[in-house]
Amino acid sequence: MAPYAEPKPMEWYYSPPLKLGVETDSGAACEQTLEVTVPLAVERKLRLDLRMSENELEPIFSGAAWAGTVFWRAAIQLCEQQLLRSPNGWHGKHVIELGCGIGVPGMIAALLGARVVLTEQPTLVDLLERNVAANFTADDGVLPPSAAVLS
Repeated sequence: MAPYAEPKPMEWYYSPPLKLGVETDSGAACEQTLEVTVPLAVERKLRLDLRMSENELEPIFSGAAWAGTVFWRAAIQLCEQQLLRSPNGWHGKHVIELGCGIGVPGMIAALLGARVVLTEQPTLVDLLERNVAANFTADDGVLPPSAAVLS
């Protein structure tokens, strides 16, 4: 009888998950800037500014809109597990991100060639539009996402 041998590890036939690089400066969530590094052929950094004036902040904290100022773990997982695993599969697709918050998944889908509409509550659309404008320019050759009020 042969001695017991440990089973060989299963070989996986897909590439390891791609990770977004997420960096933030210190401070309260509404006073931060966030930088998200998108890997692959895109190799691009999204710079998101979460800073707002007092007049913009007050309505957010009187309701549930504050949730739209957070880069949620679910959004990171969506980007890493879906968008970046099949980067060529998004070109020409139509994407609508409902209640997108700061809109990172939608922005990454746009960088991958999708036509994207980002939607959010009225109190956060200005912040969203500023971040889209800061990350997409006419020189990019990328169709920027459009922002709309979620109603």
